[in-house]
Amino acid sequence: MRPLLRQAGTAAATLACPVPAPPSIAATCRQLQHELDEARAELTQVRSLLERTREGERAARHLANHDGLTALPNRRAFLDKLTLALVQNRAQGRDLAVMFIDLDRFKDINDTHGHRVGDQLLAIVGTRLTQAVRAADIAARLGGDEFACLLQHAPSLAHIAQVATKLFDGIAAPIQVGGLSLHVHASIGIAICKDGQTLDAEQLMARADRAMYHAKRQHCRFCFATQEGGVSGV
Repeated sequence: MRPLLRQAGTAAATLACPVPAPPSIAATCRQLQHELDEARAELTQVRSLLERTREGERAARHLANHDGLTALPNRRAFLDKLTLALVQNRAQGRDLAVMFIDLDRFKDINDTHGHRVGDQLLAIVGTRLTQAVRAADIAARLGGDEFACLLQHAPSLAHIAQVATKLFDGIAAPIQVGGLSLHVHASIGIAICKDGQTLDAEQLMARADRAMYHAKRQHCRFCFATQEGGVSGV
């Protein structure tokens, strides 16, 4: 009799504590969908953060290689591009030319009208230089009132002189800043690296710089650096 009572008690306990039923398929799907949505949201956040980081890196590289006032390549970027162009042109057997450009009496404009007007004038000059050269060529601001242009392919002295004249005339045209009509002229020094020469970027720039100072002293539009390192005015 007692064994029967113990069995009955065990059965009653089993009925009082039933085994939990497994979750339905629908509930499981809802949970999985919720987890998937959370994972997608986290992935979107990571992608957004990564893109902002890349944009920041691109902006930093641009600032490191461009002039903040004119948005032109700066001296470092110009020298890098010139170095690359010299290597490419030697391989292709082509000549290239560098123009060193200095604005005459720019300090007088700054002293008379202030640095804000001077900065606007420099920005306009930078735009005019970019518009005056071919898309394959490069205009840059070296600093202060000094600019440079790289002619990637210089087929003849006549072509180089034509471009220099275009640059000179473009800079000399009246510049409107607010209610002011400003006039500024440039002294341009030109150095050519001919096929077969082994000049590096700094040497070529130094030649163009010397030619620019000769143009300034002689009050001529531009001067060429000769292959021997001298200068000849135009």
